Amino acid sequence: QELNRALALKEELASQLTANLGQITTVKEEYERNQALVETLKKEKDELQQALRNVHVNSSSNDGRAASQTSSRA
Repeated sequence: QELNRALALKEELASQLTANLGQITTVKEEYERNQALVETLKKEKDELQQALRNVHVNSSSNDGRAASQTSSRA
């Protein structure tokens, strides 16, 4: 009887471990998808920041040209 009880406990433990492993696998897959998404978003952010810097540089450059053209006309 003690042996049957021990066997039942081991079977229950094995069942719980299997269920937990399935959950861990699911969480790991979701984590990996999220990591890939984070990398994609970081690249997009960097590209947008670079585009914004380019706009600022071009805008400053155009402002400087306009000012020099105005002063040379006067």
